[in-house]
Amino acid sequence: MPPTSPGKEVSRVDETNVYDGPVSDPFAPLDEGELLLDELHASILKYVILPSPEAADAITLWVACTHAITAFQHAPRLAIKSPEKRCGKSRLLDIIDATCHDPLMSVNATVAAIFRSIGERPAADATRGRGRHPIWQ
Repeated sequence: MPPTSPGKEVSRVDETNVYDGPVSDPFAPLDEGELLLDELHASILKYVILPSPEAADAITLWVACTHAITAFQHAPRLAIKSPEKRCGKSRLLDIIDATCHDPLMSVNATVAAIFRSIGERPAADATRGRGRHPIWQ
């Protein structure tokens, strides 16, 4: 469809892309989850300087994802890297360690140590609540 000028009406509406779900009120009070995410976002920015606002958003959502990991089939990875020494990577890891669900620091860990620590966790945590994974049987 060609672009329209600001005052011109679009003659045809594509019914397949119309959203008919609930619309949130932008002036409604924030619920508990939004307040919690806003607080986490603010604390990350309080202790760490990040290259962009989107980086803080990504870290906040990644931490939230760790608390709801049983709802997902795949988990995202968080890569923390920088070309500079002493730029705050360890501070960020400390914040993530304090806020994410069941953290496992694997920065200098060997494969055997990670394997043992995963094996010590309950089966529901290791396979996100779906029983024992076939590889462990």
